[in-house]
Amino acid sequence: MSLHVDQVLSQQLQNQGIDSTVGVYGDHKLQIGNGKPIALDKIQANSVPREGFRRTEQIRRGKVGLETSANDTMKALTNPAGKFDAKAILGSIMAAKIHLGRMEKLGQLQGVPQDSTMWIFSNAVENLSNEDLARVYQTFTSKQMDLLQAALGREVQINSKADDAAFAAEALFDLNALIVKEVNNRAMACQIKNAIEQTNNLQERENLDAMMPKSITETYGEIGYPPGSEFTRVNPNRRNETDMTAMNLMTLVELSSSSATQRANNAPHEAKRLANRSVDGVTVTQMADVMRNAELTINVPVDVLFKDTFILKKPNQAILNIFQLKQQGMSSKSDEYIALRDTAEKKVFPEFDGHQLDPAERPVYGALNVMQHGKGAVANGEYGNVCIVLKDNVKKRSTFSSSDTFFAPKLKINAQTKETFYKLLDGSGVSPMTAQILRDPNSEAHKKFELMLDRLALDKNSNTTAFKTGGKTTGLNLSDAEDSKLRTLLFKCFVDTESTRSNMTTYENMESLVTGLDDLDGNMLADAAKRSREGGNGMAVLSGGRYIEAQIHGPIVPSRDIAEIRVDISELESLYTTPEELENAKAELQAFTRETGIPVIITNLDDAIDEQSSIIRQNVEDQSAQHIDREAAEQALAEKLETLDERIRLHAFPRTIPPVQNLEFTDADKE
Repeated sequence: MSLHVDQVLSQQLQNQGIDSTVGVYGDHKLQIGNGKPIALDKIQANSVPREGFRRTEQIRRGKVGLETSANDTMKALTNPAGKFDAKAILGSIMAAKIHLGRMEKLGQLQGVPQDSTMWIFSNAVENLSNEDLARVYQTFTSKQMDLLQAALGREVQINSKADDAAFAAEALFDLNALIVKEVNNRAMACQIKNAIEQTNNLQERENLDAMMPKSITETYGEIGYPPGSEFTRVNPNRRNETDMTAMNLMTLVELSSSSATQRANNAPHEAKRLANRSVDGVTVTQMADVMRNAELTINVPVDVLFKDTFILKKPNQAILNIFQLKQQGMSSKSDEYIALRDTAEKKVFPEFDGHQLDPAERPVYGALNVMQHGKGAVANGEYGNVCIVLKDNVKKRSTFSSSDTFFAPKLKINAQTKETFYKLLDGSGVSPMTAQILRDPNSEAHKKFELMLDRLALDKNSNTTAFKTGGKTTGLNLSDAEDSKLRTLLFKCFVDTESTRSNMTTYENMESLVTGLDDLDGNMLADAAKRSREGGNGMAVLSGGRYIEAQIHGPIVPSRDIAEIRVDISELESLYTTPEELENAKAELQAFTRETGIPVIITNLDDAIDEQSSIIRQNVEDQSAQHIDREAAEQALAEKLETLDERIRLHAFPRTIPPVQNLEFTDADKE
C-alpha cells in the first residue's frame, strides 16, 4: 500500500534535490527508498530488558541500558551495512527514551540537563575512532538524514501527540551538534600538539597545553556524571595505527559539509539542466548512484604486485603512498616531482597547509570503476593492469573529483596572482637567468607567458592541464628539474582552491559532482542509470578518458580493506616467461588468498568489455544532439561574444612576434 505523500514537505524537499527515489513521508510514516514504511507517530524501540526488582539492580540496568542505546545509535549512524538504516537509528534512540523514563522515576537524573540529550551520547561519541566519527558526520550530511529529520519535524508539526517524534528529533539535533563539537575538539587538539612539538620553550608549551579543549564529557556530562563532575575514568586512546588522523578527519568533514551545501543549493539548477536536455525518467540522485555503486579500484603494474614491500608479502601493513615510499628510499620519483605533488595536494586540501604533515596522512589515489572494466578504472600502461578492488566502506573515507587532481584544479588568474608569481620566482628554485627573462616585459618568453595567462583568464573552465609542463608555457627549453620547479610555482600561485573544491565531494553527496560534468558525460551517467534501473548493464563511459578520481584518506590495510584482486593472465605471462616461473607466481597468489581470505582472480580478459563500452559510447554520442542543454549553450555563446574582441586580439597577437622556440639556454647561461 503506497503512502499518501505529504505535499507540503514533499515540495520543500524537492527544492533541496530530495525526490521520491530518496524516500517519502505521509500518513505519519517515513519510507526510505523502497524500504518498509516506519511509523513516526509511535516509533518502535529496540528490545529493552525488564527493569528488575531491586532498586540497585534497576539503577544498574538503567545506566547500562542508556550506554547500550547510545552505542547502538553510533553503530547505526556509521552505516555498517552500507545503507542508511532509519529503523535502527530510531529504534536505538527510542530505547534510550525508555531507559531515560525509568531513570527519572528512580530519581537518578538530578543535575543532568533537562533540555538536552547530549550527556546520553557524549561518551559514545568520544570513543568513536576518527574513521567512525567521519562516517557518522557524513551520515548527517546525507539526503536520507535530511529527509528523516524533516519528516520528524513535520510529524511534530501536524501531530500534537507525537512525543516519540519530538524526542527523536531533539536527540538527532543534539547528536549532530555533539559530533561537530567532537570533530572540532580533535582538530584543535591536533593543531595544539603540533605547536607544542615545534617549540622547546617550556612556558610556551605550558601555555599551549592550557589551550587544549575540554572534552565533550566534561562539557556536557555523561551517564552517571553530570556536567562539572570529577571524572575518575580516563578515556582510552581513540586512535591506533590503522585509524586515520585528526587531519584526515578534518579534511573529510570540511568536504562533506561543503558538498552537502552545494548539493542542496544546486538541486534546482541540476533539475532544470535535465529538463532542458529532455532527459526523462532519470533523477540526479540516480545519476549519482551510478558513481556511488561503482567499484573503488586501484591499478598497479603487475611487477609491483609481487614486490617484497607490497601487499602479497605484507598483507597486514598499510599500503605506502608516494611520500612514504620516497621517505623510505623506495621511490624513483625526483625531489622536484615530490615538491610538485606536495604543492598540488596542499592546494586541493588546504587543511594540509600549515600543518606538520606525517607522510602517512597523505591520500592514496584510486578511481571509481563506473565503466565496470575488469582491469580497473584506470587500466593503462602508466598505472598498470592489476586491479585492486577495495571494500565499499573505504568509499566513506574517500573524497572524489571528476578528474585527476594534477589536472582538475581550477585557475584564478588576475593582476594579483600574476604579481605574486613574479615576486616568488626568486625563491622558486629556477635559475636567476630564467627568473630575469620571465620578469622582463620586453622578452619574448614574458610576452608568450602573459599571452597564455590572458587566454586562460578568459576561460572560466581553465585548469592545470595548461601547466603540464612549465617551460612550454614560456617557450623556454628548461631541464626536467627546473621545469618541475617552475610548474610547482605555477600551481602555487594560480590554482584557485575554492573553485577546485566546489568540484569535489564525498560519498554521500555525489550529486554535487554531477554539476561539474558537461552535457555528454551527464548523458552518459543518465543513460547508465536508465539501463541499471531497467535491469541492464549500468556501465557509464565518460568522454576523453575521464575518470572519477578517489583520494583515500587513512591507512589502506590489505587484509582489512581489499575485497578482491584481479590479475590478467597476459600480464603474468609478460612478467614470468617460463612455465615454472608462471606456476610459482600463481602459487604465491594462492598463498595470499589462503592467508587473508581475499580472492585473487586470474582473468583472461579479451576486448569484449572495450567493444561493449565503445557501442554504449557511440549510442549515447549519437543521441546527445537530442539531449543538449540549449539554454546553457546559448548563454555560454553570449559570454564568449562579450569577450570576442579580446579573444581576437589575444589570438592574433602571436603572429606579431617572432617564434620563441629558439630561446634555449645552457646550464652555464643559467648559472
